[in-house]
Amino acid sequence: MESRVRIGFVVAGGPRMPAQVDLYNADGEHCGRADLYLDGVVVEYDGRDERLKREKFAGDRRRQADINDLSVEVRRFTSDDYYKTTGAGRLAVLRRALVIAAGRSRPALRFGPDTLRPPKLQPLPTVAAQRVKKAA
Repeated sequence: MESRVRIGFVVAGGPRMPAQVDLYNADGEHCGRADLYLDGVVVEYDGRDERLKREKFAGDRRRQADINDLSVEVRRFTSDDYYKTTGAGRLAVLRRALVIAAGRSRPALRFGPDTLRPPKLQPLPTVAAQRVKKAA
């Protein structure tokens, strides 16, 4: 769903937002990973089942507080936001957040190393890659 929200912004005429961005504070401490990030705006997609699990809920709230300390604008989207609004409507929410974020100083925000672990499996080759391999 995060990808759908991201692509929905682009299809509606908005910017491409980097995904899974690690955010750090001025002391170099990892504050969290934003689903999407652009110019001081963090966009999060909240899946209903996941966000209601007790351990996930508490951790998400701590992460949210740490990210808010970085003076970024946070916008949360749910499945209702995706399925019951238009892409243009969601893009308007993003644009308002970008305007607010542009007026803020973010002296504590830092970017650091990517904390995602590398995938264990390699993707299957595409049909085009198979054709190239056969032609070689």
